[in-house]
Amino acid sequence: MKMHLKTPMFLLLGIACLCLTHSCKENIDMSDRYTFKDYTIASYLAEHDSTYSEYIKLLNNVKISRRSTSSVYQLMSARGKYTMFAPTNRAIQDYLDSLYKDGVITEPSWEGFKSEHTLDSIQKLIVYNSILDGTKDNVEPLQTGSFPDNNLPLDLPNMNDRKLNICYDKNPQYIYVEGVFDDDGNIVKGALIDLKNRDIFTINGYIHQVHSVVAPSEKTLADLLQGYLDSGQGKYIVMAKLMQAIGMTDTLTKERDEVYEE
Repeated sequence: MKMHLKTPMFLLLGIACLCLTHSCKENIDMSDRYTFKDYTIASYLAEHDSTYSEYIKLLNNVKISRRSTSSVYQLMSARGKYTMFAPTNRAIQDYLDSLYKDGVITEPSWEGFKSEHTLDSIQKLIVYNSILDGTKDNVEPLQTGSFPDNNLPLDLPNMNDRKLNICYDKNPQYIYVEGVFDDDGNIVKGALIDLKNRDIFTINGYIHQVHSVVAPSEKTLADLLQGYLDSGQGKYIVMAKLMQAIGMTDTLTKERDEVYEE
């Protein structure tokens, strides 16, 4: 007598699925997988704090304005269109060294300032001079490829209401912010933009690493005219004498109309 063994249908289906799963299994090497990370300017600086730790401290210390309790660092964490010339730790120390050499501070450190007011002013100058904010006017952040021609200013002023000049050395790879030329056409002073760490993209702007603090001249029109008076020569000496005669010198020392600002 023949016996027919019948295998249940659900068992056959289970075996088929198991075989199919085993045959399609793929071992994927995850070690080289690139993970994209969206940086803000603030988070990029924090990620590279070994280079920018001193600058980060300043960004945290300086407020956006006299009326604001928010720091510039918080501003760099927000949505916007910022162009930043970020000084390295070495650049900031070099600047402190220069202030010490000029007798502005008693030692080449933040503890060397003679008053809180001077300390606050210097920190603001470093921070405000280094950032262009295109958010209000809907101006796109700047890459080096869109910089102006030699010795011309950027269209957008920085947070210190100064338009920064862009200068190129004889080798166009070397770009300086607020460069000063000697008689032979060489850059003798200025904030050198790093060759490698430039055009760093973040979701709220571009970062350009600089090897000196961006420090535009703080001379006012009155200072320039006084220079003509002191030297007794120059093509504007007559104008300088007129301004002095009518008592306009004090007015020309002002950087802004405080009544308007308020």
